[in-house]
Amino acid sequence: MGCLFSSFISIISSGRRSVQAIIASHLIWMLTRVHSAQPSYRWFALTVAVLCLFSSLPFFAGFIMADFFTAVMILCVYLVGFHLLELSRLERGYVVLLTCVAIAAHVSHLSLFLVLVGIVGALCLAFRLPPRLTLFRVGLLLVPAILVALAIILNNLVIHRFSACFPRGSRFCWQT
Repeated sequence: MGCLFSSFISIISSGRRSVQAIIASHLIWMLTRVHSAQPSYRWFALTVAVLCLFSSLPFFAGFIMADFFTAVMILCVYLVGFHLLELSRLERGYVVLLTCVAIAAHVSHLSLFLVLVGIVGALCLAFRLPPRLTLFRVGLLLVPAILVALAIILNNLVIHRFSACFPRGSRFCWQT
C-alpha cells in the first residue's frame, strides 16, 4: 500500500514538474519571438540550450517550489510592461493569468510585484511612451495584483478570521 501511495505521489509531482517545464518553455518561446525579427525554431533551440547549460533553469523547473515562479513573475511583468503590443489577445490573457499564479505562489511575491510595476511605470515614463499606453500597461499589470490580494484576504478571512494580505497580519514574527 505504501509503495502504491509513493508511486501516486511520484506521478503527481512529475506532472507538476512537466507543467513547470512547459510554462518555462512557452515563456522562452514568447521572449524569443518578441526579440527576433522572425520567429525561428533555431533561435528557440539555441536559447533553450544556452539556458540549460549555463543557468539554473533546469534545477528550478525540476523541483516544485515557489522560487520557480519568481522568475516567471518577472518575465511576465517584462512581457506585459514592454512588449504588450507584440502579444496577441490570447497571449495577453495567458500572461495575466500566469502572473496571477506566479504572484500567489509565495507570500513575498505580491510586494515584489508591486515594486516591479512601479519600476515599469517609471521606465515607460522615462522612455517617453504615451501616457495613455503607460496607464494601460500599468493598469493591466495591476489586475493580477488586485485579484491575488483579494484572494489572499479572502483566504485569511476564512482560515485565520481576520482580513490581511499576510498570514500573520502586518507582523513578520510569530507571537506566542
